[in-house]
Amino acid sequence: MLTFLAYSMVVVFMALIMTKRLPAVVALILVPIVFGLLGGFGAQLGPMMLDGIKKLAPTGVMLMFAILYFGVMIDAGLFDPVVRAILKLVHGDPMKIVVGTAVLAMFVSLDGDGSTTYMITVSAMLPLYKRLGISRLVLACVIMLAGGVFNILPWGGPTARAASALGVDVGTIFVPMIPAMVCSALWVVFVAFLLARSIFQANTGLNRLLWLLGDASYSIYLSHWFVLSAIGKCLGFVGLPAVLDWPARIVGLAVAISVGGACFRYVEVPLGRLLRSNGTRRRMVVAAAPEPSAVSRY
Repeated sequence: MLTFLAYSMVVVFMALIMTKRLPAVVALILVPIVFGLLGGFGAQLGPMMLDGIKKLAPTGVMLMFAILYFGVMIDAGLFDPVVRAILKLVHGDPMKIVVGTAVLAMFVSLDGDGSTTYMITVSAMLPLYKRLGISRLVLACVIMLAGGVFNILPWGGPTARAASALGVDVGTIFVPMIPAMVCSALWVVFVAFLLARSIFQANTGLNRLLWLLGDASYSIYLSHWFVLSAIGKCLGFVGLPAVLDWPARIVGLAVAISVGGACFRYVEVPLGRLLRSNGTRRRMVVAAAPEPSAVSRY
């Protein structure tokens, strides 16, 4: 029952945000309270809130320190030599510009704060993108990929929150992820290379596949956890041999991407059309409404 309430809370929260029924901050406050009451925890909500604040307070202090510290370092010109070196290397080559964007964004993302990553990388690279006519979507995509990798640093938000929730040291969670971070950083550079390559060869099969995965990425993100969890439980029940562990992981990843693509095609796209049509119809009704006369206003 609690699992059902938890998933329902996430679905309701996302629906309220996506349909713009509530602002994000209001939804973050009201939705957990309502589902806590539905779960029968009304009398325990106060102590649970205080307990959550006590657990997250050290994380909040660390994040505040990281943002202030790296903000001062940025104002002092800590990343200026890196920016100048990368701008000197690209020399107006679109391939080097996109790959250099990835490298620069990863360097700046070491502060764990996404806002500074966007400010520094966009201010340095956007004039080059405009001058050469490169799509700004490529710039945004590369920065998000780089920021997503380095956002799991110990002074970033997700790792610190996970450590606080689990009651363990941040290093216990972060150190095993270092090899995955290195591989992910190399993957970001490779994806930047593919995006730069797509500028010159826009109609290849690989580029069409990449654009399709990009369109379906949000559906894949929302559905992959459920798919991989179900596959893991089924394989655990069957008892998979150790030699088949990595092939099973690859097959599970392919299944998760396929399910996410199906969700995009048959759920996200029709839902987006429905929401856009409702919004258009609502604007037409408002536009067609007669203007109140001076007498009716009073």
